[in-house]
Amino acid sequence: IPSALLAQNWTQQSPVTSPPARGGSAMVYDPLRHQTVLFGGQNSANVALNDTWVYDGSNWTKLSPATSPPARLWQGMAFDAQTGNVVLFGGCPSSAVPLSYLTDTWLWNGTTWTQASPSAKPSARQAPAMSYDPAHGRVVLFGGSSSAGTALADTWVWDGTNWTPQATAPVPARRFSSMSFDLLNNVTVMFGGDTGSAPLADTWLWSGTNWSQANPASSPTARNTQGQA
Repeated sequence: IPSALLAQNWTQQSPVTSPPARGGSAMVYDPLRHQTVLFGGQNSANVALNDTWVYDGSNWTKLSPATSPPARLWQGMAFDAQTGNVVLFGGCPSSAVPLSYLTDTWLWNGTTWTQASPSAKPSARQAPAMSYDPAHGRVVLFGGSSSAGTALADTWVWDGTNWTPQATAPVPARRFSSMSFDLLNNVTVMFGGDTGSAPLADTWLWSGTNWSQANPASSPTARNTQGQA
């Protein structure tokens, strides 16, 4: 790792404009357009949002796409380098109890959102983990929370047109976990989340065909809803 990167630290930014305060939004970096994309979430009045913002490294800009997904929070989102689109899946239209869950797939091309019509798709859910696997050219989705309120343990991959379920070794069900691709080791890494009742501190690796549990000498403490790259 370059010494310049090792010396880096967190600094608070002061953009001229920013999205309003919110929770439960989804955010992902779009390397094709060199901007971070943020969608939705819930404001301080517990109202779900469907606004799209992009951050260029200095300032946030609110966009006005011709089409947008319905308002939601706790959705999954990842950048699909194979197609050049940001992929958004699921979430909840409101945090009001009883919760309702979404099962739609939306694609962001840098200008507008388009709803996809896959022949198969994951069941309705909130808080799945999603990340792009460049080694296999697929977006990977794991788990989340079902419409019955229980944590899920299924794995799906998105090929730009359709979702396909994967038959894998058992992985404990979870929601609100983090997932990111490790370029150095060429593997997708998933950490933590919760079972619906207890936070988790385990690490799992996706090879493109199966999951295996990692056993690092040290790990972050059990947690959920942490950020991901």
